[in-house]
Amino acid sequence: MKTISLYLLLGVVLVTGGFVGVKAYMDNRYGEADLANGKAQFTNNCLMCHGDKGHGDGLVAQS
Repeated sequence: MKTISLYLLLGVVLVTGGFVGVKAYMDNRYGEADLANGKAQFTNNCLMCHGDKGHGDGLVAQS
């Protein structure tokens, strides 16, 4: 009986721990300023090689 209880407790801990991790992930979303900064960084540093959609079809990559 102790073994079954231990496995049940372990299962509950693992399942609830997963939900706590999802909540922490959902609370740390990027804001509009972060997205605008990322777009500016990509445009300045990556666009020439990687292209608009990041497929490696930029102007520099074609030459």
